[in-house]
Amino acid sequence: MKHTKDEIKAGFVVLAALIIFSAMVVFIGGSRFWKKLDVYHIRFSAVGGLEKGASVRLGGVRVGQVLDLAVAPDDVSKIEVTIGVESETPITCDAVASVRTLGLVGDYYVLLTQAAGADRPLPVGCMIPSREMMEIADLLVQAAELSQTINRSIEKVVTALNQILSQENINHVRASLQALSRLTSDGEKSLSSISIDLGAVLKRLDTMVANLDGLVVENKDHVHRTVVAVKSAAEELEILSRTINQTIIENQDDLSSLIASVHEDSQKAGKLMDHLDGHVTVTGEYLEETMANLMEISENLKLLSSQLRRQPWRLVYRGKTTK
Repeated sequence: MKHTKDEIKAGFVVLAALIIFSAMVVFIGGSRFWKKLDVYHIRFSAVGGLEKGASVRLGGVRVGQVLDLAVAPDDVSKIEVTIGVESETPITCDAVASVRTLGLVGDYYVLLTQAAGADRPLPVGCMIPSREMMEIADLLVQAAELSQTINRSIEKVVTALNQILSQENINHVRASLQALSRLTSDGEKSLSSISIDLGAVLKRLDTMVANLDGLVVENKDHVHRTVVAVKSAAEELEILSRTINQTIIENQDDLSSLIASVHEDSQKAGKLMDHLDGHVTVTGEYLEETMANLMEISENLKLLSSQLRRQPWRLVYRGKTTK
C-alpha cells in the first residue's frame, strides 16, 4: 500500500508535535525526571488534601515529591506518606516533616525543616518524625471558643464595673472622702499643737542643759578636790589595814602562847578556886574570838580601801540600792 505525500507530511507533523511536547514536559519538569530519588517515610494523623505527586520542600526549595499515601499497616490511626528526595539533598537525623499549604487555599505539600548545625545524615528508608498540621477549620473553632471565653470575661468585667459604680458605692466613697478630709483637718490641728508643745519642751531642755553645764563648771574644782581626798584616804586606809594585818601575823605566836599560858594558869588556879575556872575558860575563848575579829576587821579594811581606790565617789554617792 503506497502512502501519499500528504500522509507522509501529516506523520512528520505529528512526530514533530510529539517531540516538541516531550521537550516542553522535560523543560517544565526540569532534570528531575532523570535524577535518583532517596525514599523516606513519614506518618501523620491527618494529611488534609495532600495527594500523590505533591511536592516535597526543604526550607521552601523543592527537593522531591510524594510517591505514595496509605494507611499504616500497623496503626490504622496513622497515614504513612512515602516521599522521594533527590539524592544530593542532605537530610539529617533531626529533620521534621509537616504538611503545609501554599497560601491559605493553595496546594498541599510536605515541608522538611532541620536544625542549624546538624550534620549527621539520616539513612535512606528511615522514618522522618512528623509535626501535625493545624487545619484552618480547627483554627476557626478555637478562635470561636476563644471569642466566647473573651465575651464571657468582658461580661463579668462589665457586671463588676456596674456593681462598683453603683450609686450606693459612690455614696460610700463620697462619705469616706469627706470623713478623710475631716480627719486630715483634725490631724493638721493636732500636729500643729504637738509641734508647739514640742518647741516649748525643747526650749526647757536647752535651759536645763545650760544650767547643768554651769553647775558642773562651778563645782568642778570642788569635785576634783573631793575625789583627790577620797583617793588619799583610801590609800591611808589600805596602809593601815596592811599594818594591822602584819602586826597580827607577827604576834600570832605570842598571842597563842599567851592564850595557852592563861589557860594553863587558869587550870592550876582552878584547883584552888573552882568557881573561877569558868571565868578563865571564857576569858581564853574571848581572846580567841577577839583575835578572829581583828583578822576580819583587817580584811574588811583592806576591801574598803580597794573599793575606795576604784570607786572613790562612793563616799559621796552610794548609788541606788535594790529593795
